Amino acid sequence: MFVANSPKQNDLRRDGFALADFLAVVAFAFLTLSLLTPTVLQSRAAARREQCADALKRLALGVQAYHDANGAHPIGQDGNDLDYGFRVALLPYLGETATYGVATRYRVDGVRFGETGADLREKRFDFYACPADSGAQTVLNGCAPASYVACYGDYCPKVEPWNAETYAEAARFGADKDVVARNSRLFRNGSRGAIQPKIWSGVVDVLDGTSNTALFSETLVAVPNARTFRNGLAVERADVFAAGPDRDSCERPGFNPKICLDLAAEDGSGVFLDGVVVDQARGKRWGDGRLPFAAFSTILPPNSPNCALGQVGDDGANVQLLSASSAHSGGVNVAFVDGAVRFVSDEIDCGRLTLDESFYLDESFAPAEPRCVASGKSPFGVWGALGSRFGGETDVLSNDNITLVTTPSARSLP
Repeated sequence: MFVANSPKQNDLRRDGFALADFLAVVAFAFLTLSLLTPTVLQSRAAARREQCADALKRLALGVQAYHDANGAHPIGQDGNDLDYGFRVALLPYLGETATYGVATRYRVDGVRFGETGADLREKRFDFYACPADSGAQTVLNGCAPASYVACYGDYCPKVEPWNAETYAEAARFGADKDVVARNSRLFRNGSRGAIQPKIWSGVVDVLDGTSNTALFSETLVAVPNARTFRNGLAVERADVFAAGPDRDSCERPGFNPKICLDLAAEDGSGVFLDGVVVDQARGKRWGDGRLPFAAFSTILPPNSPNCALGQVGDDGANVQLLSASSAHSGGVNVAFVDGAVRFVSDEIDCGRLTLDESFYLDESFAPAEPRCVASGKSPFGVWGALGSRFGGETDVLSNDNITLVTTPSARSLP
């Protein structure tokens, strides 16, 4: 006998179906979200990387405009110990003429960049801050940071005046073509990068070709109390620089960059080993031309540790091994002298970074010779060759595929 359901039973059944439908929709939504989230995050990361690349290209074009006006690239750090760097010199070519005027007035009064007023120190520029770099988004300790640094080449510089005449001439923001030519002749064996501390150089000095020579890259800005090696600076590292009575630079025998590379913890946490003394100075002063704020070298691979002989602020810290770094996965953006921007992999060939016999790639190198060379091909592989403006590395070709990945990488060598 057929028995009809009561209205109450029908309501319950309808409620049951509605609940099941709702749960199915929720489950489908979570599944869809879980599938889409990695894609969305990757898209956002790619967009931020492109924004950083665009900013680097703008800076490279600014250097070209500066060169057209002055006959040289801006110097990395002015020569009168006021510490104004290349980012200040570029301001008029980046639409910030008024801010440049403020900086000029402070300099005329002999005020160091770190001692200038808040109207200059705390002024933040979007074109100096990579959106992927969280440390570059806020003003810390009274000074706005910057994410982009100049290439000093396959060299670990000790910044000091070369002689009194040139030291005084380099104290000006503007350049004089005769001074530039004299500097180029005198100091071609100094820092081998396209940008040099306290010395002008120009396109005439880029003998390896403007498309083969790095100009700028990225650095992660240090944040308070962090021990991460990509934006921290390991100080008091006499072991890296073979410091002694006359060994205060990588120009001396015994410089061992692999020691600095090995200061990274092996657990993949991205921090320095326990016991390493760390300074948080990297990138923290946008207009300061001193090394931790404004430079990198093409010695260690991108996203490697940074090391200094002494403490930041003393003479020993003038000798520094600084790496390009970024928040992008797998490498860094690099701007070249010709204005092109390419992504360079963490796994780029950097030569051998140890001090055994096979460390020297050329038989002309003897184990007792300095690791930093004044001329000739870079001992730091493809990465070093891209940093050197006159190494004669004709086998390093520039093309659109210069996401340079070679094996074995410096990270995998003993």
